[in-house]
Amino acid sequence: MSLTRVFSRGLLSLLCAAAAQAQSYRLAIAAGTAAGAAILTKYHGLLALAIAGVWTLVARDRNPRRAWALWLVACAVAAVPAVWLLVEIDRTIGLAEFRASRREWLSPIGAYLLPMTARLVGRSLYEWVSPFVLAPALWGFLVMLRRRTAGDLLVLVLAGLVLAALPFYRFYPRLLVPLLLPLALAAGVGVDAIARRLAPRWSRGRTAALALVLLVPGAWASRDVLALEDRGYENAARFLAGGPKDPDPDVLVAQHSLLFYLRGQSHPFVGYEEPGALEALESGRFRFLVGDLRLVHAPEFREFLEKNRDALKLVAEIGNPLPPSTVVNSAGFEGLDALRSSATPAEERATLGTIRVWRLLRKGAR
Repeated sequence: MSLTRVFSRGLLSLLCAAAAQAQSYRLAIAAGTAAGAAILTKYHGLLALAIAGVWTLVARDRNPRRAWALWLVACAVAAVPAVWLLVEIDRTIGLAEFRASRREWLSPIGAYLLPMTARLVGRSLYEWVSPFVLAPALWGFLVMLRRRTAGDLLVLVLAGLVLAALPFYRFYPRLLVPLLLPLALAAGVGVDAIARRLAPRWSRGRTAALALVLLVPGAWASRDVLALEDRGYENAARFLAGGPKDPDPDVLVAQHSLLFYLRGQSHPFVGYEEPGALEALESGRFRFLVGDLRLVHAPEFREFLEKNRDALKLVAEIGNPLPPSTVVNSAGFEGLDALRSSATPAEERATLGTIRVWRLLRKGAR
């Protein structure tokens, strides 16, 4: 989960909310500009504008008409780069094809979505949120539900919108990133409420002291993830760059992270999802076949490996200690459990935990 996305969304949201509160057209224009810039990278800006709209709705503003006018100004400014982006998409790939590609990521509507999403969210919170944060956050949500100030309603609505949207999109851990903001705010409310109950007469520094007590074990429990050094794709790219000269492409059944380290290379590379990748593989017109945990989602390539085991030589096996969220991103929690299980076959463990490079011993293998 990208901390950059968390911070960018948070800052944009605060800027938009500040525009609504400060009654400033300059801030509204600045908020719209920042939101529009975010839209050019992804949909972060839309979320920030939505948060500001919710704030304008729940805040007891003395001049609501002016607050809504400021919000509309921010939306209008952000609409300029958004419209430009739509025109650019239509010019390059076409809006119809873009909508079709987006629909591929949508889940078919059905009653199964609610329990499935609940399990995924629950497992994600268990895996990646410290109990020293999660427990105060749950208590903080209860406190906010009871007192329902404007700020409380903003946090509750944001969390509700994120959770309500999750079932309709194919699940990835990064989709929970917007939930971290209300979760952190709720944890602060919960810690403050707990501190008031434990020491009602000790007002100075009680919340900060309790937060520090909770942060230390929480940070200590995260040390293994924070210390993880993922150099697998960099090392794999270095190996490929030093490979023999060959006009045939490398077939990559690997994460897109590898492409970053291959930038500037003149040798052709083709991803397994690209047209011609399977044909190149089956005809033997490839220099290297590179596979990682993406092989889980590529049955044709796994079948090729099985059928041509004697015709392929494993020329590199590179350690690839991926964060758990990356494993779940490609192989689901089932893949994460398999990676952790000692009963998992060696081949499956190698697929999930290494980058392997094969070279064909003879051309034209089937």
